[in-house]
Order: sequence, then structure tokens, then C-alpha cells
Amino acid sequence: MPNWKTGIDWDERVKLVVAYYNARPKLRYGHAGENKALPVINELCAKEFVSQSKIMQCQGLSTDGIMTILSNVTAAIQGGGAVWAPELGGWYTTTADPYIYIVAPGFRKAWQEAISTQ
Repeated sequence: MPNWKTGIDWDERVKLVVAYYNARPKLRYGHAGENKALPVINELCAKEFVSQSKIMQCQGLSTDGIMTILSNVTAAIQGGGAVWAPELGGWYTTTADPYIYIVAPGFRKAWQEAISTQ
């Protein structure tokens, strides 16, 4: 498992993501206002890890669609650029063959708590 940086205020980072999407409703990615971003983030945060193929199948998205959503979350947290490595405070990482997304446990917990109160 990744070596996640400690001492991060994940609640604050989740608030940044929620505010980012609330301020930019068109970034929710999908047809005619269909919200694809939040279900993808929910799916990533519901499990310790999720394969890219599973998200594609369950959410009906291409790899580009998934990356658009993850890039927007990263932009909300970091202001842009590539997602930071886990030891530098990144919110997720990946493995190859099979392609798996692994979300930081602190982000997962903060996200689940935030959506349970909405």
C-alpha cells in the first residue's frame, strides 16, 4: 500500500472539492446535466481500491471521462498539475496492470462523512 503523508486536513480538502464543483456545475461531466463526477468520487471512496474497468463499466465513462473528473478533483485540492505522490499529500494514486485507483484513506473517510450529511 502507498505511504500516505500524515497530518493532512482531509476534511478541508473535501470542502475544497465540494466548493469547486458547486461553483462549476458544468464540470460534473455527463450528458445534459447528468452528474457523473460525484458518483465516480463516491465509488472511489466507497472502497479501498477500484479498477479503472469497474468504473468504466459502472459509470459508463471512458478513460478520458474518468481522468477529467479526477483532474478536476486534483485542481480543487492542488490548484492544478499532476496529482501529488502519496508521500507528498496526494489524494489518490494508481497501479498498472490492472489499472487500479487507490484513494487516500483520510480523503475517503472525509468524503464519506461529507456526503452522509448532505
